[in-house]
Amino acid sequence: MIPAPYPKRWPRAVIFDWDGTLVDTWRVTYDAFYQTCVHYGVQAPSVQDFHDGPHLSMRDSLPVLFGERAVEVEQFFYSELRKYHHEGLRPMPGSERLLQMLTGRNVYMGVVSNKHGDLLRSEIKHLGWDHHFGRAIGARDTAFDKPSALPLLESLSQTNITPGHDVWFLGDSKVDMQCARSANCVPVSLSPRAVLDESPVISAKDCLGVIQILSGL
Repeated sequence: MIPAPYPKRWPRAVIFDWDGTLVDTWRVTYDAFYQTCVHYGVQAPSVQDFHDGPHLSMRDSLPVLFGERAVEVEQFFYSELRKYHHEGLRPMPGSERLLQMLTGRNVYMGVVSNKHGDLLRSEIKHLGWDHHFGRAIGARDTAFDKPSALPLLESLSQTNITPGHDVWFLGDSKVDMQCARSANCVPVSLSPRAVLDESPVISAKDCLGVIQILSGL
């Protein structure tokens, strides 16, 4: 279940993507994006197309649709999302159990998301999960967002843990896997979309699958 060249041992650190990995927020995120498109007179993608998109940050994706208005549009989108993002939070299957398991083994944990950092940390606190994580790094917290390695490296910057095979990065998109590879960490895929063309990934259906993998080590 753990392909070469990754060692078959517990990691010292596990860093998580947020949306689609630990929590399900796609519907409220889409609704906010739909309202944004309506406001600015742009054809909104379907729910499925939005879900299956590349999962880039709004900073990186909005210029394609909105050009020079992208920064203004991003502010409007997040103002819409803030209206109901807490109500739309749903933990993914096994996520709380996995966090408790890793906390019990003193594994360092963090979050790296392409959601704006302030909203990300607000959602973590709303769920009462902030005690699990050392750092939560979101969009615009570093000079570049995922797939850049910078957010993942920043999540480890206040630890003595060196990026490498002792660090797993769990995500549900190709962007997450690219981020893990760029940071020289172990990519752990929780979705068929989360693949790498040139490198192996640890594959698990969801957080429950990660628990199964760790339980066998």
